[in-house]
Amino acid sequence: MQPSAIKNVFLAVCASLLLVGSWLFPPTRALWDALDAAAFRAFQGYLVNNPGSHLFWAWMNSRYADWLCEALIMGLLGFHVYSGGKEQLRDRLKQLAFIVVFVAATQILINKGLCVKVLSLKRLSPSLVLGVDVNLAETAQFLNNKAFSHRSFPADHATTLFLSTVCMWRFCVKPVAYTMTGLAILFSMPRLLSGAHWLSDILVGTLAITILAAAVALPASRRLRKVLAS
Repeated sequence: MQPSAIKNVFLAVCASLLLVGSWLFPPTRALWDALDAAAFRAFQGYLVNNPGSHLFWAWMNSRYADWLCEALIMGLLGFHVYSGGKEQLRDRLKQLAFIVVFVAATQILINKGLCVKVLSLKRLSPSLVLGVDVNLAETAQFLNNKAFSHRSFPADHATTLFLSTVCMWRFCVKPVAYTMTGLAILFSMPRLLSGAHWLSDILVGTLAITILAAAVALPASRRLRKVLAS
């Protein structure tokens, strides 16, 4: 690993620890809790004042929307692969494989392995702690959407979205990266609106994981490009 890559990993570890530390340290945790509560009240206030949006957000919070999101991500990656023509097809297929393995490995090793199995992190969602004015789970019960969680930290769905976004900024052209950024924001919102996640589940948990995982894995992608070019 190059010295610059080692420096980036070190800075990423420091940034992640600082971010998580600010959430664990009582004086600054109070600020995060205040932000979480204010954000949750704002999201619930939006739903109260916009009853016509309930069915849309209930659907967006369902597994069907998750499938749509995954299909859109794969569509963007497919566009990236085939837009390079035959000359770059092999290289971009390997980039696609790298992205899929990177995102899946991060979810399995960090979100499911470290956070759940090793650290046994448990955090009740705001819908369970503060209660909801609008329960999207009851808006369309046939959708079986997620409005409550006993393990809200970190946000798994947002982690996939953030990691995919970082990868597309690394490998893809700007229109694809901007589109993925928009999708990440859009598909992160339903869990926040429903009360399945606190804002800090994403701004602290997901962001810290994304920073650390990207700093460790992306230098490997540079090495991959050198191997492909040789």
